Amino acid sequence: MTYADRFDIYSGEQLEVSGERPYGPDVMVQTKFVNSNGGTTTLDYLMRQNQGAWQITDVYLGGTISQVAVQRSEFSSILRREGIDGLVMALNRKVDLLRSAARSS
Repeated sequence: MTYADRFDIYSGEQLEVSGERPYGPDVMVQTKFVNSNGGTTTLDYLMRQNQGAWQITDVYLGGTISQVAVQRSEFSSILRREGIDGLVMALNRKVDLLRSAARSS
């Protein structure tokens, strides 16, 4: 739901898979969004096999900005400021927002 929510602003763009490469025991799938004006945005997916099924474990914007690292930093910041109860409340707020957005779409 998080990723779908972030892509709601896109309309008419195309997602193209441009390749894949080994990344340790995982596979990095290289993709790009192609805008109607021809501009592109790189968006790579780190895939891992889990009990025979491939799963996305991280997303890299521009090929370098890890979604997992960004979330880890955000969570650490909340933990330092507000403790575990603050993190749980922040996560519950995010879930509520995503549910609300899913219901309205």
